[in-house]
Amino acid sequence: MTATNEAAQAMDLQQIRYSMVWEDHELLAKGLQIQPDDHLLAIISGGNNVLSMLLREPAKITAVDFSPAQIALFDLKIAGIKELSYEQFIDLMGFTTPAKAKAALECLLPHRNSQTIDFWSKNINIVEDGIFRCGRLDGYFEVFRRDTIQRYWNDELISLLFNVQDLDEQARLFRENTPDAFRDAFVAYYGQESMAKRGRDPAQFKYVEHDDVGEFFWERFWYACTELPLHGNFYLERFITGTHADLELGPEYLRRANFERLKDLVDRVDYQHAELEQVLADNPPDTFSKAMLSDVFEYLSPEASDELFRLLARGLRPGGRVAYWNLLVPRTPPKNVNLKQLTSSSEELWRQDRAWFYRDFWVDEVQP
Repeated sequence: MTATNEAAQAMDLQQIRYSMVWEDHELLAKGLQIQPDDHLLAIISGGNNVLSMLLREPAKITAVDFSPAQIALFDLKIAGIKELSYEQFIDLMGFTTPAKAKAALECLLPHRNSQTIDFWSKNINIVEDGIFRCGRLDGYFEVFRRDTIQRYWNDELISLLFNVQDLDEQARLFRENTPDAFRDAFVAYYGQESMAKRGRDPAQFKYVEHDDVGEFFWERFWYACTELPLHGNFYLERFITGTHADLELGPEYLRRANFERLKDLVDRVDYQHAELEQVLADNPPDTFSKAMLSDVFEYLSPEASDELFRLLARGLRPGGRVAYWNLLVPRTPPKNVNLKQLTSSSEELWRQDRAWFYRDFWVDEVQP
């Protein structure tokens, strides 16, 4: 059993945990600098960022996930892009009506593999409730939005926050309309015990030693709402409003022109239910040129993290890059691994991170 397998076994892998990827695709695009001959190794999660990087037109993407539920979700998104019109795809994702979502699903299932058919046949309620918001973490955010954000912020204020063009004015509006009671509710709701029980999973906090998780998330939220423009930030729009008012400003795969481009690109993605370490070990050295690994190191012991970095240094070509986030657990390559951290550019990108949760973002480069 490999490290990611061991971590995953502690969780319910038949549950969709992320319907949206809460990691800023722009950091990946700028950090990885994808070229036409790149072979990208990727963690699937909700699939958004795999599709975003596909729009940069690498030669190939090998995308993996150990969760059958996340594979079923991604397979459905790929099938929808291939087989449906843009309007049908938006129906499928849950932006119109439950009846239209079910009709779009019925068009796709006869052409999918047995695992996908089985998963979605058993989870038709997910389709009716909206695939775009079906993840466990997404649902956890929704409860806070309904019970707390709506109590303190009305629709008019939220509209002002997301449409004001002056950052100083945005920060003033946020500070003046965010009382201590809002902060206290936020810190309590996003504390480790609450999140482990209802939003993430206790296994995902195994190596966390942070003194106050709720306070950490509050500081990151405050930073994003006062130091970064809210206009066009679909991550915070989704967190605060529960949806995307304009899909042309939303996740890249939901934009009409990108959807049409993806139809010609999705065959470049090889996606599989697999362990990341095993994929790296099974392929020859220098197979991949870039890697996007979400916050996978967060859930590994220091020893397992070091071993994964060693596998990456072997599996990536000289000059290849790996991009990843640290959320609550600091993980970086061991000194005896041929990966150089691009410190200044990584820190600059992290300061622009619209998804706002993370303690840092790293781009490491394989040295010649």
